[in-house]
Amino acid sequence: MKKLPVYILLETCGGLTGGPQRCVQNALHMMTLFLKGDQHAVNTVYLSIISYNSYAEQVVPLTDLSSFDVPKIIGHGTIALGEAIKLLYEKIDTEINDNYCAPLVFIVTYRGVSTDNWQPAAIELMKRKYFAITFFAGFQGDPDVFRHYTDMIIRIQYANADLYNALFYWITEIIIDYSKNLSLELEEVVDLHKYLPPNELEIISIR
Repeated sequence: MKKLPVYILLETCGGLTGGPQRCVQNALHMMTLFLKGDQHAVNTVYLSIISYNSYAEQVVPLTDLSSFDVPKIIGHGTIALGEAIKLLYEKIDTEINDNYCAPLVFIVTYRGVSTDNWQPAAIELMKRKYFAITFFAGFQGDPDVFRHYTDMIIRIQYANADLYNALFYWITEIIIDYSKNLSLELEEVVDLHKYLPPNELEIISIR
């Protein structure tokens, strides 16, 4: 049986402190608990976390679900999104082999902007045609930063616990459903109109 690699790019800039930091941390724990409660996901899902602030770092390498531990989220610095995207496809190149199916990529941002040169990395990511969804909080983000290389852009209107929980529960549903259909092509499984987010989350763009 093929393995399902899931990469979560998590913005941890200086604004992600206090309440927002706790919301993201708790929502990640919730997602992990739900995934570990599904035996099919336990048998197939591999998770990786790439955090990015002033620089990008893979804080959790691609790890089988049963061994996965949620990292401590600490917000500081600026927003090196371009470096994070570059690190993403470098890790995909080195961590994924023929035993894996195509990766799912979730980009969870806080500010919804980038402070580095993100365009070259975004162009490369677009060429690779990975399935990717981007999320950002509030109304100051720039959707054009993500529009050309992600399949769906979702806005979380407020950075509170209920909305982050709704977001990560929705991510969990997509991962579990795809893990049960690994013999199918990606586009046959991840039907964006089938997986429309809950009403609390606003769709900005969908392919």
